[in-house]
Amino acid sequence: MGKPKGLEAQIAEVLAREGAQAFWRHIQESVPFASNWPEYCRCIGKVVMEAWLKAKNGDEEDAEYRQHLESFVMMELFYNAVMLVGPLQQRFMAILSGLKSEKKVEMDPVIFRCAEPVLWRYLEAANDNVRAGAATVLLKFYPLLDDDPEVNTEYIVKQNMALRTLLSDACVPIRLSVTKGIFGLLKNFWKIMTSEDRGAIFTILVQRNAFDCDVSVREAVYEGFVKLLPEAQSISMVKSALEKIVPKGIDDKHYRVRVAAFKLLTELKLHRMIKPFDLVDGNHILTRLDLEHNTEVKKHAVKLMAPQFLPKKASDQERVRRLLILVEHSPRAALIFHRYMVTLDTVKLEDAVAHIKMIGMMVYITLKRKLTHIDLEEGLEISESLLNDTVATISGAPDLPPIDQEEGRTDVFKLMKTLVDCAIVLLITIQQKLRANPQQYSKMNKFLVFFFKKMFATYRNTVLFESIMVLGSYLPEEDIGDISTKIVRTLGDANTDEADLRPYLAAALSWKTEELFDVIEASLNALESVVVRNGGRGRGPKPIKFTRALEYLEQILANPAVDDRVFKSFATTFERFFNKLKTIKEFIAARLENGGEDPENQIDCEDADLLRAFNIKHVIAVKLASFLSDQTDPSYAGIVPNVVSEVAMDVLWFSEIPPPEKDSALYESLSKEMFHLISVHLQSHEANVEFISACFNLLKGFTKGCAPPEYMVSVLKTAKHLFRAVLNMEGTTESLVHVMLPMLDELMAWIKEYCGELDDKMARDVSRAYISFSSALLTNPFVIKMRSYEHVGSMITRYHVVSKNVYRLLV
Repeated sequence: MGKPKGLEAQIAEVLAREGAQAFWRHIQESVPFASNWPEYCRCIGKVVMEAWLKAKNGDEEDAEYRQHLESFVMMELFYNAVMLVGPLQQRFMAILSGLKSEKKVEMDPVIFRCAEPVLWRYLEAANDNVRAGAATVLLKFYPLLDDDPEVNTEYIVKQNMALRTLLSDACVPIRLSVTKGIFGLLKNFWKIMTSEDRGAIFTILVQRNAFDCDVSVREAVYEGFVKLLPEAQSISMVKSALEKIVPKGIDDKHYRVRVAAFKLLTELKLHRMIKPFDLVDGNHILTRLDLEHNTEVKKHAVKLMAPQFLPKKASDQERVRRLLILVEHSPRAALIFHRYMVTLDTVKLEDAVAHIKMIGMMVYITLKRKLTHIDLEEGLEISESLLNDTVATISGAPDLPPIDQEEGRTDVFKLMKTLVDCAIVLLITIQQKLRANPQQYSKMNKFLVFFFKKMFATYRNTVLFESIMVLGSYLPEEDIGDISTKIVRTLGDANTDEADLRPYLAAALSWKTEELFDVIEASLNALESVVVRNGGRGRGPKPIKFTRALEYLEQILANPAVDDRVFKSFATTFERFFNKLKTIKEFIAARLENGGEDPENQIDCEDADLLRAFNIKHVIAVKLASFLSDQTDPSYAGIVPNVVSEVAMDVLWFSEIPPPEKDSALYESLSKEMFHLISVHLQSHEANVEFISACFNLLKGFTKGCAPPEYMVSVLKTAKHLFRAVLNMEGTTESLVHVMLPMLDELMAWIKEYCGELDDKMARDVSRAYISFSSALLTNPFVIKMRSYEHVGSMITRYHVVSKNVYRLLV
């Protein structure tokens, strides 16, 4: 339709040519289908306004023309803006906004006359949509003013009462829109409202809407108060209101409200009259940060607290004192603070590096002086020379005094551990930026190497040691001398207590990955020397001890640093671990066969250790199958098929184990572990037909054999993932579907048989698992896919009926 000026000219030409009544029909025909409707609708409103203003009062013809514009166009615009909903209402509201686009005072009386018969009738309508439309018009044109002062006085009161009523409306969208709009009206028309009206509106906002059942309404209250902060005339009432709602807002059950509350507090940091910590105590905010789980809320809380714990112009001693207060109040809040402090625009990389060095010096000085207590009022005095980066200063720093094991577990050491953890969190956060800045990287690395060597030499028997080793794992191996070799040698010492070796793993994994894996493999090699005999002749071989390797593998697999890149780099090594753990099922089978004992083959481990090894084997399998599924490297080509095939063999092996005649804790634990691992496999990587078939055989053995009810929950959870995997497979074969569906009958029969024997707790657990299973199976995509197979539709319909009967029995 061309540029805006040309568009207005075209619309004005239509109005002048056709007259008001025909022009309204033109609006009805064109507005719903206009592509560039925002500009088009505003132009219509401006054209109508200009046409009305150009008509002179003294001329009867002009007066009649004005009357026609008001009757046939403007009143109809208000009526449609109130009665329509959705996009059409937005279009007519855009036209109405054009009527006041230039805020001409002459238009106020005509808008009042045209809106009055529509507005006051429909503000009390029973229909929520109509009432919402009327509320939108009132918010848009408030205050509606006539040219008669007495009428204005009456209707201002009426409009204010309407706003108060709408703020408490039973309809949530109306409450929301009015809550969002009322703050703009308070800001712009504060003096028009009486003190009684303002007080009533604030009372509704503070006592009701700030605690509304709807999240959006509560959020709108906090967002709205931000608009009133610059207004001097409202400061007193705003401060009183915020004192009542903000302490509860930062603890609201929904994160959006908490975010809005913290944004409001952040806006108050530079306010002259209202200070954030006048509204809510700093300890309260730290407690909230300690308990918080939402990332966005954490960031806003850290942004609010940053000036308190990272003061720009304070001395080093004061900064240390404040940091100690933070750590002493809440170690977790301190960790979160250091995790997100670099997201602030005010914290540069240089500031983060200096902060880590300050933490290191705090720990160093505390331990050097052997302090047993730190006065939070005075803090610690940090020497500037110790923060110097010169090699002479660092190398000349005195060694830390020795300490016994009991002293290493005091409260001061726990405080120092939290400080080191804070430094680690901050270091991890800035790692990428640090590597891109050689100058800061060199400065940081030089200090951390000094700190690590001093701490490693003295404090291996304290609570600090694990944190020290994690910090060391981020340092280059070439800078730490022979420490890495000592660590690997310690890990390979079979006589060392494994509990003391855990802190070494993170560093060894970073520095000497291959040597660490060699230590693990050497321990697992002992499994191959054990021959499981079925008979009772002869003497068993020498007992083995492989729990140390299990401990290492558990820690490695749980380490976030061991991602897909590490698995791809050491895929063949992890495959060897997997292959060596294949024999675990033979040990388990032998122990089950001998009633939980293995007199012929003395395996130096508990049942729980065998299950741990079995679990680790399958965790390795899951990670290999997941991370290598898209690999095209020929050297990895056989790994995934080998792993998936072995997993299927494990399932088949377990399905062939006859249930023990007597209660067996090992068999029960193994069953639950196996079902859990099957579910993990099915959710983590694409299963092949061999694995799916083995899973069906296993489930069939439990359901058809009427296993005890203790296994129902595990079986139902596994069946859910199995059936879902079958239906998600590309090219699902009809034979698999026909195997799957009869199993539904067996599941139903199994549950029905034991329904009367279940106690209340087990019945609840089974019913929850059954509902989850049915919900997953009977989703529309799966039902449509199953109905596409021959003879399956009737079975699905029957399952609907049977499942309802089973659920009634359970509840």
